[in-house]
Amino acid sequence: MLFPYADNNPTSRTPVVNNLLIVSNIAVYLLVNFRPDAVQVILAHAIAPSRIQFADLFTYMFLHSGFLHLAGNVLFLHIYGDNVEDKLGHALYAFFYLVAGLVAAAFHLATDTMPCVGASGAIAGVMGAYVVLFPAAKVKFIFILFPPIYKKFELYSWFALGGWFAGQLLSHLGGEEAGVAWHSGLGLG
Repeated sequence: MLFPYADNNPTSRTPVVNNLLIVSNIAVYLLVNFRPDAVQVILAHAIAPSRIQFADLFTYMFLHSGFLHLAGNVLFLHIYGDNVEDKLGHALYAFFYLVAGLVAAAFHLATDTMPCVGASGAIAGVMGAYVVLFPAAKVKFIFILFPPIYKKFELYSWFALGGWFAGQLLSHLGGEEAGVAWHSGLGLG
């Protein structure tokens, strides 16, 4: 298995907004996904082409279909978001994140019929911004064959994003996990 875990791009200020986004996504997951009516709550606040509600354009970004969905999004937000926030500033980063999520929602609503939840579209926008702002930065990966056999290495951010995009495309072509819109991230890649 191959996992990104960090980058080699230091920041000069605390990523307040990025940290709040990470904490908010985790808190919403814990508050919603352990309820007995979790599926109904998630579906009621997902974006769905069959019923478009303004508030859902924002709530869907903080809901996740499962732990691995949440963990992947939080990991990528942790790796890429702090640098983008450092470069854009707190307010502009918050605005950019929400706009990226809204663009992903629009793309999903225009191309799919399933309900959608997750921060993946907004994070795809953050990843794209990272590559544009820091094309020479490197992302650190670990390849785990069988514990304790592993190899650490670095890839340029643009190469890592290309690999992520290819993975999203293959996942979409192979079918969607219920409730996870793989191609909403593709619209922002």
